[in-house]
Amino acid sequence: MKNIVKKLLLLTPILLLLLIPQFITGAVNIGQNSDRPYGYILESDYASIMNLPIKHDVIVAIIDSGINYNNPYIRDSVIGGYDYIDNDNDPMDSENHGTGIAGIIGGKKNDYINVSGLFPGVKILNLRAVSDFAFEDAVANSIRYAVDNGAKIINCSLGFSTAYQVLIDAIEYADSKGVIIVGSAGNLNREIDNYPASHPKTISVSGLNTSNERRLTTATYGETVDYSTQGSFDEVLQSDGTYSLRNGTSYSSAVMSAVIARLLAYDDSLTKSSIISLLDQDGFELPILHGRKIGRKLNVTSLVNRYVTLETKMIEMDDDRNNVVLEIEIAKEGSAVIRKVLKYAYVNGRRYSLHKEMPCEVVTMFSYNRHTRFFKWM
Repeated sequence: MKNIVKKLLLLTPILLLLLIPQFITGAVNIGQNSDRPYGYILESDYASIMNLPIKHDVIVAIIDSGINYNNPYIRDSVIGGYDYIDNDNDPMDSENHGTGIAGIIGGKKNDYINVSGLFPGVKILNLRAVSDFAFEDAVANSIRYAVDNGAKIINCSLGFSTAYQVLIDAIEYADSKGVIIVGSAGNLNREIDNYPASHPKTISVSGLNTSNERRLTTATYGETVDYSTQGSFDEVLQSDGTYSLRNGTSYSSAVMSAVIARLLAYDDSLTKSSIISLLDQDGFELPILHGRKIGRKLNVTSLVNRYVTLETKMIEMDDDRNNVVLEIEIAKEGSAVIRKVLKYAYVNGRRYSLHKEMPCEVVTMFSYNRHTRFFKWM
């Protein structure tokens, strides 16, 4: 009996390593989170923005089809709002669109499928101005509501081909108060105005594919486009709590809003012009192919390196039959460790995406109880 116990104790580190992906993600199948190079926001350059420490509260207003504020992955972020379609205080998502935008910006981490927004916990104002179509009066009223209720960023993943005066006046009002409006360029695969994005006082965002290298085939282009960010994701939060493949500049706009929100959460003295300067300095102009201008591409890792130092630590654990290497990303502000993330586990050469936040004082794993599935840090 003693020999059996002794053998089990010797096997504990191996059991721990083999079950790391199961515990970390909450998944049953170890293959649930195998290598995901494209299509997942946590695998993108944009996820580097999560290494900036949050020092200030930021409110992001999402003007869209509403948000399912009961969705477990977004409900803790929604702090209020209004429905300018039905003129009531119940801006529930009617088109299964606004919830996805909220998920990209501030969705809570879902460990089972390893999906998260770029700013979990950000405060969100939920403003419904879209049913089957967007309505200019509803959008304009939503912009004014957002400004008057403390929003620093307004995401408009919608658009009009006409520059309605009521909308222009609302954009000017937001700009006069220092509020940043981010708008989607549209999905018409041609050069055409799309307001609010096309207004010179907003930030217009077009879309890149999952590799973050080429324009989405449907993305609108042209002289009014300022930036392009990834607009195709394999797992976007849906109103019913599931996830689905989604494409479009709506999601590109959401990425930009999240990046700007994280910058303001780190330094709330940043102005719109200073933020644009930072984005431009660390980004680069995308090539104009066939006369189709799609603005600049962000380099978020370079941007983050202005403020924090990123280090990678590899921890190798061997036995006669298995080789497991853990990859940990460490963010430091000066000499202080401010964030640690267990990004990947390499089990016999196969990579598993984990992206598990670790306490800053943690160095490595200590033990795992396979019966209670209790995982201890050390």
